[in-house]
Amino acid sequence: MSYSVIQHVKVSWRGKECSKCNVPDRWTVEDGNYVLGNKFHPVAVMVPLDDEVGNELVKTAIELGVAIAGFCKTANIGIEKVVCNVLANPNIRYLVVVGHDTSGHRSGEAMIKLWRYGVDPESRRVLNCDAPTAYIPNLPLEAIERFRDQVIVIDMLGVTDREMLRKVIRGCIQEPWNAVEIEVKGIKYRLFDPGAYDLEPYIVKVTSKVSGGYVETLSQNLTVVVARSVADAYREVIRLIERFGRCVESRFGITKELMNVVIHVLDPLCDEVPREYPLGAKKYLEEYCRAILEGRSIEGYEYSYGERLRVKFGDQLRAIVDKLRSEPSTRQAVAVFWSPYEDLVKTENPPCFILWQFMIRDGKLHATVYMRSHDFRSAFVHNVFAVREVMKYITEELKRSGLDVDLGTITFIACSCHVYENYR
Repeated sequence: MSYSVIQHVKVSWRGKECSKCNVPDRWTVEDGNYVLGNKFHPVAVMVPLDDEVGNELVKTAIELGVAIAGFCKTANIGIEKVVCNVLANPNIRYLVVVGHDTSGHRSGEAMIKLWRYGVDPESRRVLNCDAPTAYIPNLPLEAIERFRDQVIVIDMLGVTDREMLRKVIRGCIQEPWNAVEIEVKGIKYRLFDPGAYDLEPYIVKVTSKVSGGYVETLSQNLTVVVARSVADAYREVIRLIERFGRCVESRFGITKELMNVVIHVLDPLCDEVPREYPLGAKKYLEEYCRAILEGRSIEGYEYSYGERLRVKFGDQLRAIVDKLRSEPSTRQAVAVFWSPYEDLVKTENPPCFILWQFMIRDGKLHATVYMRSHDFRSAFVHNVFAVREVMKYITEELKRSGLDVDLGTITFIACSCHVYENYR
């Protein structure tokens, strides 16, 4: 991306003419839990924890006219949204991180370390940061470096004194010749308003990637991906496993693995199959789905999903339809594939699917499915398409009985989400 030098405008700022960038009144590009103030102000305030103290700090900042003040709880997409909004307003030259940090995500620590050290260009992990989910996967490296150059992050993490916050904010609006020196947590800052950053607003959006997919959370122990389609989800998760997965030796070979991967597919009706997906031919996918719907056993295998769904434990699919028909808001429409007595002790290769749950909300049927182990590269599309076909069957049966329900989303959870290293 190439930049243009912005056309500075002379605005009346604190009774004097100053060089500022005339951004729109609603200049933010990402939604969030924040309040807008004076768009020409050089300060943004980020409070990690939305507690009583945090709310008072945000209120104090807005009363002093900062450009924006609000909360950021997560150390990945939350930080990315803050960066996007700061980059959209070149007038912002300081980001004050103040208040209590979040105990799990530690978003305050992650933001401070992001500004100080940046990210590893390969793993996208924030450098020198111990926060467990401090990955910045959705932003271009260029955007991260622009952010680090445009602003100074003032570390007030753990500070809850509103008067100290007022002192820092007031220091940031001084003329350069009246700069003030303020010490916070042992660090001395020379504060003044340098005017707008010399380059045009950098417009980048994280949530705009929802048309294809975006990463909500990323670590080796928990990853959350939102995707438009099954194909988009496949491409994104393969990329994440190959890039961030840990090597784990299994009885079938070396794998790369991410644990607890949650994939939320917004439009499962999209039929696109990734070109790189093995056995992606339509006939294979259709046969796999048909076998599950018909409850077939597979000769030579200890189990089949169809047999577990419709025969072994009774016809669970028919029972689910009946349950949803009689009680559309039920939370009991669950199909189970795992037999503890057999699969923990006797079955050599037990089922990977553990359960499927179906819920009707706002006139749509949604599915949440859980797998204990998932060979993602070779089986994801088959398995999600099978869930989708079962959902179609359920909605058709419900419509026949007068219950008008459409297809909703699929949330796919894999405890061990892996690919085999020897795959070619």
